Amino acid sequence: GWAILQVPNANSIARQLAKERWSGWDIPAHLTHFTPETLRWTAAKAGLEPVELNYSSVGTLANWVTWGPSAICRILVFLVDQLCDLLRAGDCIVLFARRPDLRRSSD
Repeated sequence: GWAILQVPNANSIARQLAKERWSGWDIPAHLTHFTPETLRWTAAKAGLEPVELNYSSVGTLANWVTWGPSAICRILVFLVDQLCDLLRAGDCIVLFARRPDLRRSSD
């Protein structure tokens, strides 16, 4: 009864910084690009009730940052990713949704 959807976040800080170099534009793997609002809307149109929305940075910033491969650089990118998630602007949107009729019967 649950759907867990994870897609690139077209509102992410990484997308804003990388512009056309953002890895989330990966066509043809990603034919549609979502923001948190459009993902909620799409789930609702499919008959799902959006229950929770989270952000998960998966390192797309590291794809275009040229600071180098040192441990300090990797730690800095990790910390920036975590900050982006806290600011609700991480690389990926993770939406937990379920059918409304199942929610009523299981509560």
